[in-house]
Amino acid sequence: MAVKTLPPVGSLTEFINLLEARHIRLVKLTDYGNVEPIKRGSGYVLQPMVRVVGTALDVAAKEIVCWTVEGESRRMVTSAAGAGRGPTPDVDRVAEKRRAREVLRQLGYEVDEGEWDVNSAEQVIAVLAEAAKSRAKVRKPA
Repeated sequence: MAVKTLPPVGSLTEFINLLEARHIRLVKLTDYGNVEPIKRGSGYVLQPMVRVVGTALDVAAKEIVCWTVEGESRRMVTSAAGAGRGPTPDVDRVAEKRRAREVLRQLGYEVDEGEWDVNSAEQVIAVLAEAAKSRAKVRKPA
């Protein structure tokens, strides 16, 4: 029952087209902040980066479709603030995430905070399979 994560598409429009083609209704959106070494001149600096991720589970195909946008943060990330999931410190990425959420909701998609991963997808697929078996037993005439 291995769930595959497809490579992320680069635009929200492509992501929406995938959702429509696959008849997916639930999308999860989240953002991540981290630092990456970037070559500047003759040396490297640790550049704060922000990534916004949208994921959706295609139960029938057992695939996770993804959309991501990443960019340099204008604000500094400190050791006290930490890295990883949390509030996005970059105004452009906050606006991108907000715009994606609004567009998806306007199109009738349910949008939750978070991200599909293989483990959560496999758990949902297993529960749906068990529910289908249970419904089949109830429908059998005695």
